[in-house]
Amino acid sequence: LDDEVLLQVIDAMRLKKIVTLSCISTKKRSAFNVTAVPLKIHSSLQTGRNYIIVYQPTSERLSSVRLDFVKKLKIMDDCADYDKYYGFYEKNKAALWGTSFGFQREFGQTEHIHMELLINEETENFILMRLEREGRGGVVTKISDGKYAYDIDLFDANEALPWIRTFCGRIAAFETTNPFMQQKFDTDIQRLSEMYGGDAE
Repeated sequence: LDDEVLLQVIDAMRLKKIVTLSCISTKKRSAFNVTAVPLKIHSSLQTGRNYIIVYQPTSERLSSVRLDFVKKLKIMDDCADYDKYYGFYEKNKAALWGTSFGFQREFGQTEHIHMELLINEETENFILMRLEREGRGGVVTKISDGKYAYDIDLFDANEALPWIRTFCGRIAAFETTNPFMQQKFDTDIQRLSEMYGGDAE
């Protein structure tokens, strides 16, 4: 049971232990082991899934493991540097949107998102409130009357795409240093334009 594994993870965190997680991916049905230091549990409000935030000393980086992937947990040795690794998590959690610390890049490298939205301040103040409330630390700046910018730096900008799509009818400009995300956003807008029509520019 997930809760049984969760209790073991919490116990390992309390004792500041290294663990080996025996995992099976539900999509690929492939087995793999992760030897790491468990630091925190994150729960997704969107999916209800739980993730174990870990530090992997061999690769010297933070990562996450889905709790429902873990089929067995073995508690290993004491971790003398536990507090230092937890400090890494505290320092870097501000650049998380969900649980991804990025892929195939040097740890610590972030991706920038810049979004400009058209908002009527008199009748649509709730949109500004959404940006502040749901923006997870992003900076909201007034460009001019009726136009605002939202900027944020994330380890994995693609995680924010579903949320960004909810502002689609108000987005006047969108740029990101994540090329995959930029292409996906531009393709989505092009398809919407082809389906519903609109200004080609």
